[in-house]
Amino acid sequence: MLEITELEIGLYLDFISIVTMLGFMIISDRFRMRRTAGDRIFFIMCINVIIYICVNTSQSIVLASNQRGFETLLLIQETVMEILILFITFEWLLFVGFWIYESADHLRRKYWPFLVPMAFLIILYVVNLFTGILFRFEYDYEYYISAKIPYLLVALVQPVYFLISGFLIWKNNRSADRMKTFHFAPVLIPFIMNFVLLLTLDVDAASIALTCGLIFIFISMTEHWQYESGIQGFYHRAFLNYIREKVRGGKENVGSVIVFKTSGDELALAGIIRDELPRDVRPIHLDRGAFAVCLGEGMDDLKDMIVMAISDAANEYDSSHPGVEIGLVTEIREKKENESAEYFLNIA
Repeated sequence: MLEITELEIGLYLDFISIVTMLGFMIISDRFRMRRTAGDRIFFIMCINVIIYICVNTSQSIVLASNQRGFETLLLIQETVMEILILFITFEWLLFVGFWIYESADHLRRKYWPFLVPMAFLIILYVVNLFTGILFRFEYDYEYYISAKIPYLLVALVQPVYFLISGFLIWKNNRSADRMKTFHFAPVLIPFIMNFVLLLTLDVDAASIALTCGLIFIFISMTEHWQYESGIQGFYHRAFLNYIREKVRGGKENVGSVIVFKTSGDELALAGIIRDELPRDVRPIHLDRGAFAVCLGEGMDDLKDMIVMAISDAANEYDSSHPGVEIGLVTEIREKKENESAEYFLNIA
């Protein structure tokens, strides 16, 4: 059984974790707004981590009490924590998927198969409560694995999901620009430290590892979030500064800017632009009723296609919504032959 000093260290870490998580969630606008599916997934992850910390704390208190007869309670607590870690791993996989594809529909279509192993594992965990086929607690509160092969098969699901998410991040980072790069290495650090502490000091630092992991994820997202508009799927006008930086460094060129304006329903026009634009074209919300799209040099065909598709969709909307028409006005601004892209962006 763990020494009381080690349990006390674990309790201190749990207390620090819960205070940090609650403060983190209170001060963050992302948690209050939860505009996108990614925000909602991250919020649910945080809630599950808080529940995990609370259950882990209650288990440490039972272990530290040195009172016998609580083997069943410890088993229930351990089962809840195992299921929570399973949920958090799946939510992490969903979060990575949304970060890369920015589509809740993509998650619904492609990620439902990952729920099948989860459902099977949850049933196994529930059965284990009555049979102890996976793990149990002995009379001296020692954690005992009943059958190693079934237990290992169950335990493999979480690292497999984690490896899949790591592969998706690696694949994305190979082709993504700086703003869309996911900084994965810092997320791994707290979990590596937890593993080291378990091996060397037999101290469970899972709570603080999960807390630090979520905070590092949040920090890694801020470079992307700072350019998000209040309208889902759009960047705000500060994104133009990012494009200028890319142009200045020779990593991007701009040959034309398409500006779409409306004095009518701004959200209706935003929906049309979002639906009609190719996935790799980034729409910018310039101002009330004004949106822009920047295209590289030599993309005349794409420019004409975008203008035609959005104009046709706007006209169709106007004909079916008399009195609340969009009244689309389109402006195309072309870079002159002897004009630098950076200068063009400044005046466009």
